[in-house]
Amino acid sequence: MSKPQKPIIYRPAKVKAQNSAYPPAINSTLMLLQSLKLPAWSQATPLHRFFWRRGVLLSPPLLAGFISNLCGYGIFFGLLTALVLSLFSAWSLLAIICTGIAVAIIGGLIVACRFREWRTEYNLPSWQEIWQSPQE
Repeated sequence: MSKPQKPIIYRPAKVKAQNSAYPPAINSTLMLLQSLKLPAWSQATPLHRFFWRRGVLLSPPLLAGFISNLCGYGIFFGLLTALVLSLFSAWSLLAIICTGIAVAIIGGLIVACRFREWRTEYNLPSWQEIWQSPQE
């Protein structure tokens, strides 16, 4: 068995256009995703764009794995819920934490399942097929 390859880190030179600051694999993937007319949040989040500008090949949310979407969006929803509840409610800390965890699990599952549905519906390639070079 061959060892799994590490992600390729591409550090582009300073350029003027926003999209040309992304690695070539990201640009081609974004063009594919934009042609599908899916919501913008499924193509790239501000965090993804931040990493892409710095040359890190982080997979777009739609092409990421189920577990990474579950964890990523679950953490986002849980923290956002906990922040809103702590600012605008008089709940106890334990109630806020439990609600944040519940929202994280439910929200993460919903988004991860929806992304899996879209990947199957549009027959999209996996992220590994896009960024890995062919084995010789």
